[in-house]
Parts: sequence; C-alpha cells; structure tokens
Amino acid sequence: MRSRLLVLFVVSGSILLPRLGWAQSATTGSIAGVVRDTTGAVLPGVTVEAASPALIEKVRTVVTDDQGQYKILDLRPGAYTVTFSLAGFTSVKREGLQLTTGFTAPANAELRVGSIAETVTVSGASPVVDVQNVRTQNVLSRDVLDTLPTGKTIQGWASLTLGVTAVQGGQDVGGNKGEQPGSIAIHGGRHVDMQAFLDGMSYNIGAGQAAGYNLILKLNQYATQEVTLETGGMAAESESAGIQVNLVPKEGGNTFNGSFLAAYTNKNLQSDNLTDELRARGLTSTSSVKRIYDFGGSFGGPIKQDRLWFFLANRFWGAQEYPPGNYFNKTQGTLFYTPDFSRPAYNGNEQRDVSLRLTWQASQKNKLTFGETVQYNCICYDPNFVNRRAPEAMISAQQRPMFLTQVAWTYPAASRLLLQAGVTYLFTGQRLVRTAGVTSSDIPVTELSTGYTYGATPGIIYADPNGPSKARGRTMFSQANSRFILSYVTGSHAFKAGFTSFNGFSDGSSTTQDGAVSYSFRKPTPDAAPLPVSVTYYSNPNYASSRAIKLALYGEDQWTIRDLTLNLGVRFDSLHGWNPAQSKPAGKWVGGFEFAKIDDVPNWKDISPRLGAAYNLFGNSKTAVKASVGRYVQSELTSIASATNRFNSIVTSATRTWTDDGDYIPEDNELGALSNSAFGTVVVNRRYADDYGRAGECARTTGRPRHPSSTSCGPASGCQSAIFAARTATSWSPTI
Repeated sequence: MRSRLLVLFVVSGSILLPRLGWAQSATTGSIAGVVRDTTGAVLPGVTVEAASPALIEKVRTVVTDDQGQYKILDLRPGAYTVTFSLAGFTSVKREGLQLTTGFTAPANAELRVGSIAETVTVSGASPVVDVQNVRTQNVLSRDVLDTLPTGKTIQGWASLTLGVTAVQGGQDVGGNKGEQPGSIAIHGGRHVDMQAFLDGMSYNIGAGQAAGYNLILKLNQYATQEVTLETGGMAAESESAGIQVNLVPKEGGNTFNGSFLAAYTNKNLQSDNLTDELRARGLTSTSSVKRIYDFGGSFGGPIKQDRLWFFLANRFWGAQEYPPGNYFNKTQGTLFYTPDFSRPAYNGNEQRDVSLRLTWQASQKNKLTFGETVQYNCICYDPNFVNRRAPEAMISAQQRPMFLTQVAWTYPAASRLLLQAGVTYLFTGQRLVRTAGVTSSDIPVTELSTGYTYGATPGIIYADPNGPSKARGRTMFSQANSRFILSYVTGSHAFKAGFTSFNGFSDGSSTTQDGAVSYSFRKPTPDAAPLPVSVTYYSNPNYASSRAIKLALYGEDQWTIRDLTLNLGVRFDSLHGWNPAQSKPAGKWVGGFEFAKIDDVPNWKDISPRLGAAYNLFGNSKTAVKASVGRYVQSELTSIASATNRFNSIVTSATRTWTDDGDYIPEDNELGALSNSAFGTVVVNRRYADDYGRAGECARTTGRPRHPSSTSCGPASGCQSAIFAARTATSWSPTI
C-alpha cells in the first residue's frame, strides 16, 4: 500500500473562490463562530439556532461553550438563518447564509444588553473563506452545473477545477463523447487514487487499480444538488491523496416541485470543413455527430409534512459519432471486407437511470435516508476500436444490471454529540454481446497490411444478454462499504472518530471462448485478393474470482485558540486480499485446472498522521493562512489479488502459420507448429518483492517465499505475484 506524503501551504483571501474545508461530513457543511458582548467579552451559554428549508427537522440548536464559541455540524447545503439568544440580551438574527458542502461558514455575533423580545436582523453576503479548516476543494452548485456550457460528466467537472485533468474518458468537445467510464487526477497525481462518493459513501468499483478507471456507474445529474471536488489537505477521514469527488443528492421538501430538460442535436446542425481541395487529396469524410441527446426530469415533495420526503429522478442520455474513413461491411458473414459507403461506421454509448431518495424523520432525533439507483449503460460500439475495426468487430459492452443502494442514519444524541452510520452496496455487471448481424459462426479476420479487423471480435466469448449474473462473458466489480462516525463538539473543540469497512468483489470470465479462432490475412497489393498468413487459437473460458476487504479507524481533533485552529488526525488502514479456490473446466484446445486458495495478497497495515493549521490572519474571517502535512496510502482493493490469480497467468492464445491452397480453410497439412508450447498452461512471470505483503514475512522468517496455492512458505519456484513500487515512496506538493 504505497504511501504518499503531501505538504500543502495555502494563503486564501476574500477574493479566493474555491471553498476550504476540514473534517465535517463530505456531504454536509457546518456553521461556526464566536459570540461576544459589546465590550468584547465572550458569552458562554448563548443559544444558537440554525434554521433552513433544507432541514427536514427545520432547526438545529447548540449552545456556546466557556470560550463563547459554537459549531453546528451536519447541515445540508442551502440557505440558513442563524439566531443568537441569551436572557438579558437582545437577540441577533443572521439571514441569507449560503452553506455549501464541506464548508464551515463563519457566523459571529455581538449581543447587547436589552430585552430578549428585541431582535436585531443582520443581512449580508455569505462568507467565502473558511478560517478553521485546511482542506481545499471546489464546490459546483446546481446553478453552476446548469448554467455553464460544459458536459455534465466527471470530465466536465475536471474542466471547471484548477489543476485537475481528465486522465481517462476521452477529450470531449460539445458532448460528442457522451459519458464514459473514467477518472481524474489533481496536480499530476495518480488518477487511480481518485475516490468518488455519493452522500459521503463510496461508489468506486470493487477492482481498485486493476480496472484502470474508478467509475462505471454514471450518476443522474437530475438527482444531484451539488458536486464537491476535494483537491488537497484531506483529513484522516480520507484514505488516499487523490482527488475526492462527492455528489450531494437532492432531497424532497415540504412543497412539491419538479423539473424537466430535453436536449438533442445531430449532424444536420453541424458544419464541416471538407473542401474540394481535401477531397482531391483523398479525404472522403470528416468526423461528425450522429446524435447527442439528454432527456430527463425530476419530481419531489412531502409524503408527510415534516416527517417523510421523497425525490424521484429519471434520465436517458447518450452520444454517437461518425469517425472518418470507416464503414460497415457490405459482405458481412464472409471472410472478406467490402466497405459500404452508404453506411458509415459510428461509435456511441447510451445510459438510462432511475433514482429514488426517501428522507424520514423517524423521531425528533433519528433521521433515516434511503437511496436507490438502477441503471443501464451500453458502450454499443466501443470508441477505442472505431478506427481499427469494422463495426461487426467492435466490442459491444452492456453494463447491466447496475444498482446502487444506500441507507444512512443520523442521530444528534445531544447538542454536543452526533452519531452517524451508513451502508452502501454497489453491483456492477458487464456483458459482452455480439454486435448486430454477427453470428457464432463468424470468424474474426485481421488484414495485416493495414491492421484492420472485421468479421467478429477476436477471441471474445459472448454472453447471453438475458442469462444468469455469473454466466460466462460477464465481468463484475461489485463492492459493499459501511461507516460509523462519532462527533463531539463543544465549540472551540471538535473531536471526530470513525470506522469504515470496504469489501471488494472482482469476478469475470476471460474474453476467450471455447474453440475460438481468428485469422490473419495480407494483401500483396491493395487490389489483390488477400492471402492467409496465420491462425490464432484461444484457450477455453475460465472464471477468475478475487476478494479483498479493507478496514480503517481514524480520529480527528480540531482546537480553536483565538484566531488559530489546529487540525490534528491519525488514520489506521488495513487491506487483506485473497483468491478463493476455483476451477477451470477442460475445453476444446486445452485441459482443465483446479486452483487452491491464495491468501494474503496482500495483507497490509498502515498508520498515517494528518496535521494542519489555519490562522485567521486579521481576525475578520476574510483572510486565512493555512498549512497541512499528511501521509496517505495508495488506493487499492482487489487489484493485487487479481494480479496473483493463477487464472490470469494462463497462456490464452497461440498462433500457427498458414499456407493456404486457395480455399480459405485451414487444414493440418497447411499449418505450421504452434507458436507457444505453453498454450493453455500456467506461466508465472511475476514475483513478490521480499517486503511485499505476507510473502515478505515468509522471506524474512524462513528465507523462502510463500507458495501461491498455500498459506505456508514454499519453494522459490512456486512463488507468484507482481513486483510493485516500494510502499515507502513519498512525494511533496507545495502550493502557495
């Protein structure tokens, strides 16, 4: 679990727009301040009430401590009115305080001696500088997301945040790429360390870094109130130093409201620069939009006033694009390719989503929320292959069913004690299905002079779209995570402790089907008939399973001493991965295998300190000087276990040269020797480093690495895994 040391220095002023936050829940904000009398003396025992339509309980109340300070946690984003009252003093009401996710809004008050029946109302601009917390983040409100002409995708959010780059998912122009799986990085960091949260709980897939991207589920924008991108100074609640993206879901209210949006375009609304000069040079077409669409709406309101709310959102969106110079096959079903110029090839994806959220005030102090998202996605013609394959040879991936279930509980046990808990389960399934017109008898062919493939997808085992969830041709990266948080706040002091668990499930058959073959042809001249060159054989399918669980304990302490706030935290992480016992059936070309359980791949434990300080420079909550330093672990789950899974070490393909007699049927007397005699067997090419996982313990205690199919140490020849970077790697990232 590679660690990362991050140092951050920030100077922020009233002109600084990005919000800065600390340890409150990633899906809520806080209001904090100090109450004094007209002489400047602090006032303990002042009752502070925060009221907002965003709260189902309407009002949250605390009392100032002996330093005259208070803090109200777990406040939903929205507009707040804060009222300060104390017997013998005039009440003060602060109106129009706009609160965003992860932001601690300063709200101070000065009470004068007078009748409690009198109230002084103060209106003014909402503060933009958090003078207590060291976390840096960018908050994209619903108004910002709706107004700015950017894609409503994670790549679109990256374009609105300084220092953030979209590492995967493609360069989008005007929505032409649609919404694709992807991840983003901050200041050149690791994109695989990105963490994505819905209502403060993770919806990253269960594969960890093995998948190369973090997200498959694309959340419904019509169900999202705002998006927060946390870019630095993360407290002990965060596992990694990568960017932390949190989506705050919309909730119903005491009045019914809804919205609807429809957007559509096609190539008729797009111009091109294909001139006669370019046509004369051989360019016959340019890239153009086939269609881009986004339809959806939402509706919410009370089921029972001040007790039970609902919010329902539905969305249907996608994009398709014509790449230049690629066409459907006019002679599909044969071993030859003839471009059909009347049918240009296209890539595309589409998504459908239904999301429901219920908010229930079960009692005066117990609040429960339930969220369910059901989604269907299709990468119907994979854009990664669109320039190298005919449409019938592209991968068509149906990501269904996918659903995300969340349950959360909030319990303010006292004015100073807050308890929170939640559970999330994410199921992601992907099926590879045949593209339109392709049958099981079609054979993939690659023309070597151009590298162009047609006929069918090479080596793919296709799934029955209506088959069982563990049918061959399926891949699943599911996960379940839970959390429990205790917060104790006096005003000048805030303590927070939490526990999280994260279970990852990686299951999937290989992309090779039993008895599958593909051909390679070469044209001696562009107009000549293709000549067979080779036949590639693929081993029969196998079903690889890997599991991992990571646990974390953390504590965070925040002390405010006059204008200085110290943010202190420590985190303990553990990661345990394993491969269950599994089997591979015999197939047409190769035999079967039985693999025993491989445990402790890896078994890591880490302790990471997080330290920070914020200073209210002029005492007016408009300028702050901040610094933070922390150790962070690498984001992992089942990726290392998958790398050590013996199914993934099977040699899955081999080639024989082919000298054809002109009938395009490969016969034994026309074929050369198999290119790899290890075809269909296990060949281990990766080894453990001595200090990596439990294998390192074996090396230190016995001088021998651990056998991959046993929990005991074994001979060196039996060791398998991967060599990874050292766990103690550090990096520094100063920012002024």
